[in-house]
Amino acid sequence: MPQFKKAAVIGVGLIGGSFAAALKENKLAGQVAGISRRRSTVDAALKKGLIDIGSDSLSAVTGADLLVFAVPPGAIKALAPKIASLTGKDCLVTDVCSTKVEAGETLSRYFNRYVGSHPLAGSEKKGPESAYPGLFRDSVCVITGSGGRDRAIIAKLWRDIGSRVIFMSPAAHDRAIAYVSHLPHTVAFSLAGSLPAAFMKLAAGGFKDTTRIAASDSCLWADIIMSNRKNISRAMTVFENKFRTLRSAIAKGDAPALERILSRASLKRRLLERE
Repeated sequence: MPQFKKAAVIGVGLIGGSFAAALKENKLAGQVAGISRRRSTVDAALKKGLIDIGSDSLSAVTGADLLVFAVPPGAIKALAPKIASLTGKDCLVTDVCSTKVEAGETLSRYFNRYVGSHPLAGSEKKGPESAYPGLFRDSVCVITGSGGRDRAIIAKLWRDIGSRVIFMSPAAHDRAIAYVSHLPHTVAFSLAGSLPAAFMKLAAGGFKDTTRIAASDSCLWADIIMSNRKNISRAMTVFENKFRTLRSAIAKGDAPALERILSRASLKRRLLERE
């Protein structure tokens, strides 16, 4: 028997569409509804079989006992008060935002049973065309918020679709994610923007690998960065200091210092492969 009678996913792009598809594949909801402001997105999700029913109207959330916000933090602020009037008090609510403090403050204000989620999965691709049910398999999902039955239910839900769950406070999550996700995106965007047009034909594997995530949705990432700007600014200061030290060694022709800097960074990167 499905854990939920009806799941409603707001936003059926890469993450929302994949989550909806995972709910269907694992038979965790009797019916999966997908909602998007663009009818073309809804139609694409239906065509690919990610959802059972789709709509460009928020009224499609009516009757859901699981509600998932898969939209940027800015959109959550606009949608939460509208959707709250359409759901019952017993509806369990989560989100998949990359930042948790801002989204959590908004959603916990409007929904009694809110638990935050952040699946550390995805790519630079977007849209339901790129979504698939196995996206979260063997990935980490951070669960935020206080303990209790609802948090346990959401944690089990993510485990049921193949994720490894860890628990963090919203503030600790946002500080850490600023370094491991948001800073790399700002660096990749900056690096891609620094490439002179005349040299683009020479950009091969190294440049493409380093800037892959700069092909991500710019509107989405502008929203994400603004929602965590204080933590990202701190992370950028750390990066700027490291880069300044590297630049100084190069400018001075200090080969031993340069080698030490590169060696330490290389070791840290190799350690990631053991995680």
